[in-house]
Amino acid sequence: MALTLDTLRRWARRLAAPAPDRTTRATAGGTAAERFGKRPRTREQVAKWRQIYEQGGIVAEAVDCYPLYVLTNGYRLESQDPQAKQLVEDEFARIGIRDLLWQAVVDATVCGDSFQEYIPTKVGKFVGVESRDPSTFEIDADEYGKVTQYRQVFGAAGVDAGTVVPVDRIIRFSPMRMSGRAFGMSRLGRAFDEIVRDVETAEGSHKAIKRHGTPKWDIAVAPQFEGDSVADDLPAIKKEYEDMNSKSEFVHDDKIAVKEMDTVGAVRVLDYNDLSLQRLCSALGVPEELVGLRRGSSDATAVERIRAFFGKIGTLQLSLADVYNRELIDRITGVPGLVKMVFNDVSPEDEAAKAEWIAKIMQATPLDPFAVLPQEWVQQQFGIEPHESDAPTVPVPEGA
Repeated sequence: MALTLDTLRRWARRLAAPAPDRTTRATAGGTAAERFGKRPRTREQVAKWRQIYEQGGIVAEAVDCYPLYVLTNGYRLESQDPQAKQLVEDEFARIGIRDLLWQAVVDATVCGDSFQEYIPTKVGKFVGVESRDPSTFEIDADEYGKVTQYRQVFGAAGVDAGTVVPVDRIIRFSPMRMSGRAFGMSRLGRAFDEIVRDVETAEGSHKAIKRHGTPKWDIAVAPQFEGDSVADDLPAIKKEYEDMNSKSEFVHDDKIAVKEMDTVGAVRVLDYNDLSLQRLCSALGVPEELVGLRRGSSDATAVERIRAFFGKIGTLQLSLADVYNRELIDRITGVPGLVKMVFNDVSPEDEAAKAEWIAKIMQATPLDPFAVLPQEWVQQQFGIEPHESDAPTVPVPEGA
């Protein structure tokens, strides 16, 4: 028998070790993030939320909507004591109450809590109020969750115990609280995942537009004679087609073929970004129209979103007024409840409805329009200061 190459191959296959059984394994593409794991509040995390706000963009504009609409229609001071009311107005003007209120709402929205220090003299006289950085604060509480003291810490955890600040020195505004939690909840903290996704979507869109939104060319070079190499000619030809612009023209012989690539460009970029922005604004609790996005107020649903947001602002105004009435105004006057701060309605529809309701009651008694609703009370509802010529009326009813 002749020894052929095929015979040797067959013998080699017989002598070779048997091939192992193939095993298919399904694996996940990377490590999945823990979506709903615990995220304890740390001072470093709060500092990151502040940094996000300070860098501006849509997130910062959405955050600014809260103090803007809380303060946009102003507030009024209500009191039966003109001297006490004037005292509070003078102190508010001296300390810059609008700036303090703006800072309180921003800090509470971004960090979950606003900490402002009430500063007295050694004899207890009111000096002013200073806003403090929430990312430097720690809260000590007893076993029942009652705050015992605040600590302002600037060093590393476990190294710097911080400076103790008594509870009665802090004006704290925390509009979103959960039971059993010492700190308030941050809107940026709750929306953090959506903020990250929006950044990634925007960066991905930018790269896609930059990559696929500019013309690219596929230039094929054929040899001058069949069988010849074109490697030596490519550098010179490549140089001729560099720095192409809108005024460039292609002039070549039949040995060069030029074909445009990426003629479609980056597709569905608007859809991806629109979805990302919708989710981001929803997570921050602000209608897109108020930060300059989407269709505008001509959309019927936009009106409902804005009306719902105004309702949220009204609740925030009540919480803010309660804190400052109790923690600041009562300290200035020395008499709890003597002077109260009341924010004007943010919704023009609410103001119009209230004016219509008051007008109907006044028209019911044309001989004495203020027989049911005292004139002073009506003036307070619209922030109208009483004039010296106004006739005295019956006292404002309690709880009005």
